[in-house]
Amino acid sequence: MQPLPKMEQGTKGVVTKQHIEELSKSEDSTAFSELVKLSKHPNKGIRRAVVEAFSIRKEEESINAIIYFLKNDSSWVVKRKAAETLGQKDMAGVPALMIALQQDICCHVREAAADALGRLKAKEATAALRAAMESDENVEVRTAATKALKAIEE
Repeated sequence: MQPLPKMEQGTKGVVTKQHIEELSKSEDSTAFSELVKLSKHPNKGIRRAVVEAFSIRKEEESINAIIYFLKNDSSWVVKRKAAETLGQKDMAGVPALMIALQQDICCHVREAAADALGRLKAKEATAALRAAMESDENVEVRTAATKALKAIEE
């Protein structure tokens, strides 16, 4: 078991992305809880890096952490990264992706959710994707929903 990396901080106490990357690869049992603490960091760049770190981790709870970011983060950048990441995982994120597609106020998050559902070939999302294709106010979301439906039907 490799030791948990020491928290690297700059002169102003800033967490480095290198530290987060080390946590993503660490086998130390406290690395996961360190990432959970960093998920509350005020900097959206740090929170986005934490989403990436959770995508690398093997714990089952990592998927739940990514879903939490998608549902609750204040930044659309972080939520979009969470949707993209869930689209590269397994079907556990499909319900959260469907909710994001239908309810998120940010078109970038809805578009990423549609893309992710298409990558996962999530048949249970067909109705939500069809509704987005037909009535979303944003053309990029409608296009992503159309592409996702085609991917699912292949």
